[in-house]
Amino acid sequence: VVICNDAGELEGFNVMVGGGMGRTHNKANTFARAADHLGYVPKEDMMELMKSVLASQRDHGNRDVRANARMKYLVHTLGIDNFRTLVESYFGKKVQPWRQTKEWKYMDWMGWWDQGDGKLFYGLHVDNGRVKDEGEFRLKSALRVLVDKYNVDMILSPTQSLIFRDIDPKD
Repeated sequence: VVICNDAGELEGFNVMVGGGMGRTHNKANTFARAADHLGYVPKEDMMELMKSVLASQRDHGNRDVRANARMKYLVHTLGIDNFRTLVESYFGKKVQPWRQTKEWKYMDWMGWWDQGDGKLFYGLHVDNGRVKDEGEFRLKSALRVLVDKYNVDMILSPTQSLIFRDIDPKD
């Protein structure tokens, strides 16, 4: 997690370890797991901390059973405090406590929004990112008409929806 100061300059990172959604069906010794908070590291030390985390997995992870050769199982087995101590033994210094972050709110940007320059943008949800014409539902054709008639730019969002930008309010 990126940590910036009030001026927006990078200060460092809150680091999480040991998460993963993978598991093997009908194998109780494999499981999904949310990551734990390891702590904060200044930007200057980030690469060395990452090397220390990887060295900890390399030297102490379970290599006998491939399904368990994941960091999440090492963190689960040791616990986050013991894992942090192990990482610090490679890192050569203490990992700082997790820094509080500003409250974060997810915005999907669907619907109409002012984009700040007198123009608007519109977010359109697209099921599973599937832009197609199927039966009576003619999304692909409708998008073609909008682009041809109004010359709007489209952006594909991280959630596979569409954002039409630079829309003149008089249109």
